Amino acid sequence: MAIRELKVCLLGDTGVGKSSIVCRFVQDHFDHNISPTIGASFLTKTVPCGNELHKFLIWDTAGQERCVFTSVLDSKELFLTTEQL
Repeated sequence: MAIRELKVCLLGDTGVGKSSIVCRFVQDHFDHNISPTIGASFLTKTVPCGNELHKFLIWDTAGQERCVFTSVLDSKELFLTTEQL
């Protein structure tokens, strides 16, 4: 079975729920009292899809980024931004 890696980086202001989204996706659990992220955290989750496995490589940022990544994005990278409503 082929494994396809998908890179995801969540960006957004502090306290908008980035870590909660990642926790819900990776651990299938929602924690109302999740601790704030310091710096960044890295998590993975592998999901079957047809005859492939999709491995999500997830960076969860602390929301205090001054300069976003300088590398050029390729088609396997996804940046998600969040805003407080």
